[in-house]
Amino acid sequence: MLPKELSVRHDHPGPEFWSLIHPFTGQRTSVSRTERGFDADLTAVVECEKCPFFVKAMRNRQGGRRSSILRERAIASTVRPIAPALVWEAEDYDWIVLGYEVVSGRRADFTTDSPDLSVVGELINQLCTLPVPKVAQTWAENRWDRFTEPETAARLFRGGTLLHTDIHPSNVMVGDGRSWLVDWSWPRLGAAFIDPACVVVQLISAGHTPA
Repeated sequence: MLPKELSVRHDHPGPEFWSLIHPFTGQRTSVSRTERGFDADLTAVVECEKCPFFVKAMRNRQGGRRSSILRERAIASTVRPIAPALVWEAEDYDWIVLGYEVVSGRRADFTTDSPDLSVVGELINQLCTLPVPKVAQTWAENRWDRFTEPETAARLFRGGTLLHTDIHPSNVMVGDGRSWLVDWSWPRLGAAFIDPACVVVQLISAGHTPA
């Protein structure tokens, strides 16, 4: 029997999915989809026998979306100081599933005079101090290379800093005395200015002036 919250969806996982993660969850009591996770096939909070987990799952098919969850899994231990802990993982022919601790918080407020702005700044500062794991050495940030003129200017994007590359209000969770940077689908290696520069765009979108 599928949880009620998923029964109205046409793209819900089948019984084989729940069997795959049962060793980690035990008996389920409820499954609530989240608003986040547009790039995943399933993001949900699973209330279960072995505590609640935030579950993120992707179909195990070749392509960019599969690559994103593999990177997220590979980077989880490195970003643990500023991200929810990856507690378990499961994979079979059909699915790749990550089970995270559930953290309590709200999405950040990027508008002018928001107290959350200092939180965002601190998370970025912490991110810049994280070590670069060996697996990330080939993840060079090159998505903007085609916009550079001359082409040799692309070297300005190169660097040795681990990047999140998708910092926006929904990916910053502000809790009581603790905050987290979530959704590590597209970590990259590049120049340290890239994440702050992308946040500037988000701030302007939230009502700040360019200055």
